Amino acid sequence: MSRVKGKDVKLRLDRRAVPKQERARRTMELLLDTTALLLEEVGVDGFNTNLLAERAGIGIRAIYRYFPNKHAVIAALGEREYAAMRISFEAGMDRMADPANDWREALRTGVDDYIETTCRRPGHVAMRRAMQSIPELARVDRLENDLIVRFWVAAVRKRGIDLPRASLEMIGHTWQQCSVVLTDRALAGDAAHRRRQLKELHTLLTSYLANYLD
Repeated sequence: MSRVKGKDVKLRLDRRAVPKQERARRTMELLLDTTALLLEEVGVDGFNTNLLAERAGIGIRAIYRYFPNKHAVIAALGEREYAAMRISFEAGMDRMADPANDWREALRTGVDDYIETTCRRPGHVAMRRAMQSIPELARVDRLENDLIVRFWVAAVRKRGIDLPRASLEMIGHTWQQCSVVLTDRALAGDAAHRRRQLKELHTLLTSYLANYLD
């Protein structure tokens, strides 16, 4: 539940319609691309459907044909971004799961791939911050985090790590949350800052996980 003008309200996050024709799909991609840029520019508080319509050059009615409110637009952007990042993450977990691979190198490659993929997707960090700022959207974000941790648990089990599932999930959530916070800090600076922050992140993660993976 969120509060609007002193009242508790339940935000609708579902789409009103799913584009089926190519022209409609292009319009949807334009809306989501523009939303990502606007979130980076004005943040979630400054973002609204009128601004989106103006910046995208699309009538406001076209937006409401697909979305009931601005939060549903952000949720759709999050769905698209998480799906794209999941591909990179799953590849990293496949490397981690193989006992023939050095887990430290697999971890380093996974983090570097994540950073590279994020850098190619404008507004990704701003989107995630927006997702975390609204309770309904934060729940969507947590579900994605839970899915990532499940991938992690499956990967380390394949490496022969025999700990209770609850313990592995705790380790996975600790690793995942540290990674998110510090990669966001890395992406907030210039290239030199990013290299320094990533070096510290690699040191932190490998030192922590060595307690369980060595």
